[in-house]
Amino acid sequence: MGVSSPAIFHMKLIVRQALKAVGAAAQAKKSFERCVDIGKAVNDSLVTIGRQAHETISKDVCVVGSGIHNEPGVEHISPFPSVESLIRHCLNQLCDPDDKERAFVSFENKDDQIVLLINNYGGLSNLELGALADEVIIQLDSAWKISPVRIYFDPALLTAVLRRGCDAAIAAEPKLTEWDMVMGDGDCGEAVKGVSEAIIALLDGPHSIAADGSIFTALFVILQAVDDMGGTLGAILGILLSAFTSELQKSPSRDGLSLGLYSTALAAAAESLKQYTAAREGDRTVMDVLLPFAKAFASSNDFSSAVNVAVTRPRVRDSSSPSLEGQRVWERTRGKNYRIPERGPCLSL
Repeated sequence: MGVSSPAIFHMKLIVRQALKAVGAAAQAKKSFERCVDIGKAVNDSLVTIGRQAHETISKDVCVVGSGIHNEPGVEHISPFPSVESLIRHCLNQLCDPDDKERAFVSFENKDDQIVLLINNYGGLSNLELGALADEVIIQLDSAWKISPVRIYFDPALLTAVLRRGCDAAIAAEPKLTEWDMVMGDGDCGEAVKGVSEAIIALLDGPHSIAADGSIFTALFVILQAVDDMGGTLGAILGILLSAFTSELQKSPSRDGLSLGLYSTALAAAAESLKQYTAAREGDRTVMDVLLPFAKAFASSNDFSSAVNVAVTRPRVRDSSSPSLEGQRVWERTRGKNYRIPERGPCLSL
């Protein structure tokens, strides 16, 4: 994960954002006095690294505790430390109960629910921000026994859903390979099968990725498996999953079984993906399936009907004027008994 320099790392560990909590209470018709009490309770449960005044940052310097409007932080570190050591340093300042200057909140009550907020000043991509958040979560758990609240499933349900999807992908390997031998270099099926088998192994391992029922725990580990997948398809799916995870994290919903939660996040992730590829529906790529599926799922919140749209929708952008890739395929396969499917996903990456 790359971090530019000069850079600012700003992190807050909060129980709830005060303004949002007070606003929600007001919308729920709580009394003014009750709203004030809620605001004070949230404020009393806030930890943050402080600030002073504006400043200019030299190269190879990390500023800890800078304000969002470039207010100076409380500490300069040079040379710029590794991400892991920087996170460790910041968490020590936020969570150490023996730090008399900063121990504003006790995290010893295991019944408390902790929300983690990481500000991105715009210098990190969604992929890098997701990796950073993953490292923070790992260190919170290992060093401080803190697990930020997330969207939870029944672990058995999450395991079943992931396994069923992977089994279906593995079963589709021969067809994916056949289509990609016509449209590409023939490695798509094996790549999909490989990452699906890797995910199943993670489900069946001693520390199952679905054991705690957290969709985010599963997604973070699956993202790593997809990164290891390699190739253009791995990159496309990695960007999509990273954006999808980021969108889920933004959602205020606590209902992990709401289809609307996932359809909205997927639609936004598909839009983010478009920033990284010029391929669109009709270009004989994985986007032929992904884009109509995401659009149909977002509009209907019906997973099955969205799958049906994805299966039946793909077409060459203009049948009277084949795409460049279609022309290349025709040249490459001329005189051979290959039949390009007229329906169904054509994967060329």
